[in-house]
Amino acid sequence: MLIWTLSSRFGKIFALNPLFVGGFRVYFKALSDRCGMLSDLLSIFVSEGSAARLLREVRRSGGVRCVYCGFLSVICWGWYRGVYRRYRCKSCLRTFNDKSGTDFEYSRIPLNERLFIMYLSRCLIVPLLRASIDVGRGYGSVSDRSGG
Repeated sequence: MLIWTLSSRFGKIFALNPLFVGGFRVYFKALSDRCGMLSDLLSIFVSEGSAARLLREVRRSGGVRCVYCGFLSVICWGWYRGVYRRYRCKSCLRTFNDKSGTDFEYSRIPLNERLFIMYLSRCLIVPLLRASIDVGRGYGSVSDRSGG
């Protein structure tokens, strides 16, 4: 099981409530400490770029593997939407990005909003309807693929 904590990035340890990001468990601690921890945690949800970096760190920590054929030899092939790293497999010559093969692949909701909704509904036990209202999305658009 892969555990990604914010300690490596912010020098503080977060670990408790599981949240699935791209098929992997990510643990966040309940925010019982001072506001500094809250601002560190919220920095992930500020932009799609920071959420994409989190997804990339979690998914690609063991190396990049082709999502189509499983081959390990892939090369960086630019960027998708300026945020997601794009890769090309040397075996099957297909391209894929950080979101390929995850629940986020065909989502029209930005990744940072999707992760924030998942954090509210799964870690803080906020009802999905309330979480969708908080981010300004309709319940129907977040209920199909809320990451689980």
